[in-house]
Amino acid sequence: MRVRSHILLYALALLPLCVYAGTKVTDRHEIVFSEIPKPAHTWVYDFAATAADVPAESALAGQHSDHHAPQSTEQVEVGRKLGAEIASELVEQIRAMGLPADRRGGPDAPLADIEANPQVNVGTGTMTDRTRFQPVIECFIETLQTAEFPMGAMDVRENIKFKGGQFARWAHATFPDSACVLSIEFKKTFMDEWTGKPDTQIVSAIRNALASTVSPVLSALETTKK
Repeated sequence: MRVRSHILLYALALLPLCVYAGTKVTDRHEIVFSEIPKPAHTWVYDFAATAADVPAESALAGQHSDHHAPQSTEQVEVGRKLGAEIASELVEQIRAMGLPADRRGGPDAPLADIEANPQVNVGTGTMTDRTRFQPVIECFIETLQTAEFPMGAMDVRENIKFKGGQFARWAHATFPDSACVLSIEFKKTFMDEWTGKPDTQIVSAIRNALASTVSPVLSALETTKK
C-alpha cells in the first residue's frame, strides 16, 4: 500500500511539470462591437449509416468502431433513410434562423424532386396578415414567372421549402401594419454547387428578373395602405 502511495505522489508531482512543459496558457479577452460574420452558405450532408458512407476527405474518416456483428442490408437502408431525414430537418432549422442552407447529397446523388424544390421559393409564412399583402405577393410571383429567363419560365412558388426566417418573423411581429417581408430563395441552378463556379448568364438573368419586379411590386404595395 505504501509503495502504491509513493507512486501516486510521484505521478502527481510530475503532472504540473508536464503541463508546464507542453502547454501555454494565454488569458485573452476580446470585445466585439460589430456584427459577427455569418456563413455565406451552410451545406448539410446526410448523416452516415456506415463507415463507407463517410467521405474520405472528412476529418471523421477512419474514426469509427466496428460492429460486433455486421449490419444487415435492411439496417443499412434504415440508417441511411434516418440520416437523410435528420439532414433535411437540420437544414430547415438552420433556415429558420435566417441562414441559407441546403442538403448536399453529392454530385452523383439523384436529382432533387422538382415538385418539392421550386427554382424560386417565396417565403411568406411569418406574415401576421397575409391577406392584406396578397396583392404584393402575387405581383412579385407573377412578374418573376413572366420574366425572360434562359431556362424558360421560372418555377416560382410560395412556402414550399422555406417559410421565412427569424428576421422576417421579427419584422412582421414588430411592424404588423406596415412590414411585408418576402423571403426569397433561389435554387442553385445559377451555379455548379460542387465546384462553386457560377453561370454568369443565369446570374445576370436573375438580376434582371428581380429588377423587373421593383416597379410593379411598389405599385401593388400602394394598394395595401390603409
